[in-house]
Amino acid sequence: MAWKKTLVLSTLLTSLAVLLCLPPPSYAQDYAFSLDQQVVDVWINEDGSTALEYTFAFTCDAGAHPIDVVDVGLPNADYALGDVRADAAGQPISFIEQSEYVEHGVAVWLGPGTINPGQSGHGPRGRGSGGQHGVRGQ
Repeated sequence: MAWKKTLVLSTLLTSLAVLLCLPPPSYAQDYAFSLDQQVVDVWINEDGSTALEYTFAFTCDAGAHPIDVVDVGLPNADYALGDVRADAAGQPISFIEQSEYVEHGVAVWLGPGTINPGQSGHGPRGRGSGGQHGVRGQ
């Protein structure tokens, strides 16, 4: 009879040890940051079109998801995605796509310019020109 108690106690202790050694569940991380600087320069071209240049500086909160993409809203849909240009920390950004989150906007993937948790950095700097009522990337 004593061996049954020992077996049950051993099984319980082994199960408890296994449960304590399992990694804790991983929950999705959210973006958390401050926008430290935002500058938008606007030029009116002779033909009535506009040119815009956006500059951003961010601080990524400690423990947050790295800032790896920035969605940039544009005044309207009058722009050509293929003409949008951007750089991060002086390095050209090669992946720019339509934003899934901003109706008239682009998603600028920072790549090597990603801003890690607890760090500050310049996000994308982008320039574009467009029609009389909108922006067309340059």
